[in-house]
Amino acid sequence: KSLEKAYADEYPRTTNWLFSFARICEERKLFFEAIGMFEHALAIEKASFPAKDPEIVRCNLELARCCLKYGQFLLGQERCAEAGPNYKRAAEIFEENLAKSDPELGDILFQTGYCFNHVDGQNLLAQTFLRRAVAISEKRVGKEDPRTRLYMCVLAETYLHSGNTIECEKTVQYVLPIVEQKLRQTNFSEWHTSDSLVSLLLGLEKNQEAQRLMELTIAASKEDGIHLARFFPELATAYMKDGKSAEAEVLLKRALKTMDASLAPNHPAITRCRNLLAQAYIQQGKSEEANAVQKLNRL
Repeated sequence: KSLEKAYADEYPRTTNWLFSFARICEERKLFFEAIGMFEHALAIEKASFPAKDPEIVRCNLELARCCLKYGQFLLGQERCAEAGPNYKRAAEIFEENLAKSDPELGDILFQTGYCFNHVDGQNLLAQTFLRRAVAISEKRVGKEDPRTRLYMCVLAETYLHSGNTIECEKTVQYVLPIVEQKLRQTNFSEWHTSDSLVSLLLGLEKNQEAQRLMELTIAASKEDGIHLARFFPELATAYMKDGKSAEAEVLLKRALKTMDASLAPNHPAITRCRNLLAQAYIQQGKSEEANAVQKLNRL
């Protein structure tokens, strides 16, 4: 405030100080204060330049990126309802100041839609942002690009959550064969999309398709990372329903080996895997092994 008062008549120096302090606040996760400083700098610049001047655009984008960082910070703490307005504000500023086909805009719209997809009662708002993200991605890189497919899967999730199974299934049936083809070529870069598709297929009660996709995803992986851990119990459950308890046992042991290296001993995912492994043992008549696994959950 002292600097601003001292240099009130010197536009560049005042805004430069505000920008510098705002970035220091960002580094220290003081996003609310940083946003206030960017807003103050923007107000000073608006008094000096016409609306579409490059300096105004630059300041707007700095403000938008700060709002986005704040939203990401809140989303990382699972404070989705608080994150949403920051994402929305960032998206609106980006739309006002970037070209409609700009890939950065598409990514921001996707992140905003993703956030609102995790806020109760905001499915329709999420769809609005995600449709625009899909449209930009299709125009920019085409429907065959992995980014476009991921955007489409998250859009399909919003359809499923809002009860629109027709649109959800239509989107899934478009994306699924492309992803399966890529996985058969051992292209494991598709695992993010595959993860979304498995959830969608299970939600649509298409268990056979989900099982096939999980098998392809696991086969395409070079090693059992934690990113694969959720596939193992889901696929093992499907195997046990089909009476393939031996195959389920192998998968669950792989899952536990991966999880033990990355998660706390009593993590819910590990507890669930142990319970499923005990069931697989029981189906095979291995009561001693089942009891040993169940004892671990009681420790």
